[in-house]
Amino acid sequence: MGARDVQPLAEALEQALKERQAAWRDRLAAFSEALAPLVSALRERVPPEADAPAGAEEALGGAALPAWLDEFETLLGEGDFRATERWESGKAELAGLVPARTIRRISDALAVFDFEQARALASEAIRAAAGGPSEVL
Repeated sequence: MGARDVQPLAEALEQALKERQAAWRDRLAAFSEALAPLVSALRERVPPEADAPAGAEEALGGAALPAWLDEFETLLGEGDFRATERWESGKAELAGLVPARTIRRISDALAVFDFEQARALASEAIRAAAGGPSEVL
């Protein structure tokens, strides 16, 4: 699939971020460029998870979402890479509360460090669960 090509780029990016090197942006660009075709290939080869059952989106109104989502949204807004870790540690709690497609789309956005898209999707999920209007889900 090409994941072997991505691994050293991910390690170089992580090292640059840990050491607060100025070259982290270049490393991020190289990593994102290598990762994009891998994510596309995975989308084509891996069958999508079953989306939420019909009518589930309407049933979300008023559902209680985990409190960590507010922190997650803040981290995304700040461009903080800890948002990815927070997402990975908590996304399983969203099963049944947020459509599987939305969870997958947030994961995909984070995989290529598109924090703006991930934040928009998370905001929509929070709004939908609170019973507000939703456009992205």
